[in-house]
Amino acid sequence: LGDSQRSNAAVHGAELRLGEEVVERLALAFDGFIAKHRLEFSADHPQARLQLRMAGGYDGAQWSGLLQALDLASGPLGDWRLQRPVQLAFGPERAQAGLLCLLRADAHLCAEGEWQAAGAAKGRFDLAELPLAWFKPLFPEGIQQVTGVLSARGEVSQVKASLQGCATAEVTPGEVLFTDAHVTERLAHSGAELQ
Repeated sequence: LGDSQRSNAAVHGAELRLGEEVVERLALAFDGFIAKHRLEFSADHPQARLQLRMAGGYDGAQWSGLLQALDLASGPLGDWRLQRPVQLAFGPERAQAGLLCLLRADAHLCAEGEWQAAGAAKGRFDLAELPLAWFKPLFPEGIQQVTGVLSARGEVSQVKASLQGCATAEVTPGEVLFTDAHVTERLAHSGAELQ
């Protein structure tokens, strides 16, 4: 790989074990020059499939470019896709990610942040319109359904050893459907607000 001529490289793997987890298939492709190139990555896990595409290049030790596409298909988490390309930069002295938003139906999960080797960092997140029903794999046994919508936002900052942050979360009113061997109950809940 270099800038004297265009390079193409590809790496493929199968049945890669990371502790108890198994990545069934993995692929990485590079096309271009060190200063201007494209990267494509995909990975298949029994619980999810991840695909992403990036374009950018190195200027000295600093890489900058765009995350052009990101798709996450997961049984437990559903299917999420990148709303729009995101500016990225990283190197030994600083790293930065522009506003990255993933969409699923009417829900979104957004985050952005930056870091400096001198000791400063900051970030924020925003998630909205996540139906509680999407969290069903996490519910205790017996809870068949929960209705309501979760939204939350927060931010965090660090200057040297001082870390500060704040977050708020809100759940809209809904119902909980509970069943066991003898009874089925539908209970209303009034939602919640946390700070």
